[in-house]
Amino acid sequence: MMITDKKLLDLSSSSAIRVGCTDKMEISIINGAQTISTAADFLYRPQDITDMERTRAVEQAKVLLRINVMNDSRELRKGKDRISIALNRQKPITIEDISYTNEVISMINQLYEKYHGEKEFFYLLKRGENTSKFPKHMLKDFGKIVRACVLQEPGSARALSVNEILKEDEKNEIYAEELTGSNHAREVFERYYRPVNFAMRLSSFYMKQMNKLKVSSPQILSNGRYYFVAYIVRILNAGQKDYAAFPVLDGPIPESASELIEQYMELLEQVIEEHVKRYELEDYQINSNTFKNDRVYHDLCEYDKIGESETLKKDLQAYEEKVREVFL
Repeated sequence: MMITDKKLLDLSSSSAIRVGCTDKMEISIINGAQTISTAADFLYRPQDITDMERTRAVEQAKVLLRINVMNDSRELRKGKDRISIALNRQKPITIEDISYTNEVISMINQLYEKYHGEKEFFYLLKRGENTSKFPKHMLKDFGKIVRACVLQEPGSARALSVNEILKEDEKNEIYAEELTGSNHAREVFERYYRPVNFAMRLSSFYMKQMNKLKVSSPQILSNGRYYFVAYIVRILNAGQKDYAAFPVLDGPIPESASELIEQYMELLEQVIEEHVKRYELEDYQINSNTFKNDRVYHDLCEYDKIGESETLKKDLQAYEEKVREVFL
């Protein structure tokens, strides 16, 4: 058990320890939920036992309890996480389990419950929960989509591990810390996370289309999903970093979007060819590593400023118009 304040401990009795709890959930049971639920079944639910037997069980029951007391500062967060992982033997704890306790994740889920049915809100699931119902997403998928589309870093979303994407520190912008303690939580949510449901749908659509499309560069098709989804989100948000005005698109992705994937492949291949010439990259080959950084994506987004081909500039402008026609 982990608590964040010694004041929550009552050590006045030599045979019992009383632990208090506030509305901020300052107590965390690291391991032992099965023991607690078994005791609760026996002691508090109607069963065919006498009061004497119940009293005897309480008096004789012995449970080994380890209590860690530490304050809730950011400096000790990593230490708390390591303790959680080290002491759990029944089911290994992953970074996804730990990140699920983040206050931002809790607030996202609270907003979903409050505005249930409104198109932009979603629920983040614990590892192992059923993901079949939209808009309920796994935390690892949420992290990658936010990194790729909201932060506009699709290369990082592909290259970084789940641990790196979900790790909690002040520099990790997938967690909109502004969301916690805000009197305008909905407005903050929409500025950061409004495109997430659309991006999730588009990412899933892309995966389903992969085996149907015939393209000249299979490497782009198999590795360029996050580039594509991020680019579409960027176009629909007019390149802005604030997503409060992002169009909320309900329902399935239209089948005509498959043409956008094919056209994107052709355009990106040309951008990559020019990228290779610009930086004099000898023996360059398009492969998975091409999409594990954001350099080519930057060239794609900024082509109207840095590109050399006027024809390609016009083609990219026409593509942006086509994207708006399909989705708006």
